[in-house]
Amino acid sequence: MVLARLQWRVGPSHPHVFGYTRGVSTADSILTLLTQIDHRPTVIVFIDLEKAFELASPHAILDALVRKGVRGRLLAWLRDYLQCRHARVKFQGLRSTFKELENGTPQGGILSPLLFNLLMEQLVALPFHAGTVLLSYADDLALVVTGRGNKLRRTQQALDLISGKCQDLGLKISAEKSRAMMVKAADPAWQLRVQGVELAWTNSYQYLGVWVDKRLSFTAHAAYLRERTQSRLNSETSLVPLTTRIQQITACRVSRVLQRDTEGVTQRRLRLAGTQGIESLSRNPWLLQCTLATHNLARMENWPQADLPAPTFSAPPPWEPPVAEFSATQLPASKALCTVEEMQQHAFMAMAQVTEPDSVVYYTDGSADPDSGRTGAAAITRGAEVCERTPNHCSTLQTELVAIQLALEHAQHRRERTVVLHTNSRTGLQALQQPYPSNNVGLVTAILGSLQSLAAQGRRVRLNQPRGSTRQ
Repeated sequence: MVLARLQWRVGPSHPHVFGYTRGVSTADSILTLLTQIDHRPTVIVFIDLEKAFELASPHAILDALVRKGVRGRLLAWLRDYLQCRHARVKFQGLRSTFKELENGTPQGGILSPLLFNLLMEQLVALPFHAGTVLLSYADDLALVVTGRGNKLRRTQQALDLISGKCQDLGLKISAEKSRAMMVKAADPAWQLRVQGVELAWTNSYQYLGVWVDKRLSFTAHAAYLRERTQSRLNSETSLVPLTTRIQQITACRVSRVLQRDTEGVTQRRLRLAGTQGIESLSRNPWLLQCTLATHNLARMENWPQADLPAPTFSAPPPWEPPVAEFSATQLPASKALCTVEEMQQHAFMAMAQVTEPDSVVYYTDGSADPDSGRTGAAAITRGAEVCERTPNHCSTLQTELVAIQLALEHAQHRRERTVVLHTNSRTGLQALQQPYPSNNVGLVTAILGSLQSLAAQGRRVRLNQPRGSTRQ
């Protein structure tokens, strides 16, 4: 409950904060890194934070929460959550004395990742020079410096800025474990420093599980994958060739990036590469490999559009009650033990219990023909029937959701105070009760928008599943 309210209050994370974010993985951080390099001479510093979660300053976290607009009881609750924590150790039946934990976030706490990301946002949002970005995935940081001019000087200035901010946040950079890499250029004689300690130059570095080398050839990573595969399996006769598997994974990643809800630099680069010839990409290996991997996929203009929320839907705060009442009756026994007459009688009784005077009642259903792929949806009420031919090969769930939407749209023009809707789609009702729908987003939010519209009119909506059993 606290996490949902806190997420609502602080809003989405900075686009360069990738860790602990819904729908974002290490692949997004790596793709952003490669996009920033763009086959140009680049300085990368892989920054290692020492015991980041244990050293994070609670005062810095609370200050970040205040800047995000967190006030009142929620802020006071979070202050108690972070401060004055005590712990002790139990070993062989003996307990130590309690020790106060002055810094850090509670290990394993559901709020800790979000609170830690607030500190990472302050680092990636520092006022760097043009061509300088800082990427964060949990406590793994990558400083990328590109563009013309003295890149080493701009890198050192960025490191000084990051180092100073880390001290304010209670964080500590481990210069011994951090590494610098010069991509597409020879290693310079000049050394970068963090808090007076020189950083070692390296030819390759394992960043978020992927070996990145200064030539961007990824031969080190391919050798690493081959070695791991051979060590785990005795024979490779039944395996898909490694090159084919890498292309398959690359195509999946590219597809995922292209279908993001928000347009980014990586999306634009990949879309542009899809419209260019292979010859023009010969000097950019990673774009070339991405394009080759997706060569057999659909044309760029035929990629499915992002499944965005309906414009009629307004995401409510998590503490508001649902805009509709949901109910599902349960059979006295499993369907296998009930006769058809018993199930019909039980369904009629269940529908009668939720039907009230001055109410309009709808019966909805959707169907899909597995042989022809034809699908349709319908909603029926007294004196009216609304049907719609849905696109071929829709899922049964999608047709059932369309039927519910048809009923709600029809109810907008009725005057009854209560709208009762009966559906046998248990999965459909479950989808409508999810706080953050991840599938069929446009369709589900369109229904929720209709429910919000009816609620704004002061009307009551009840969605009921009159048949089926949770003990099937």
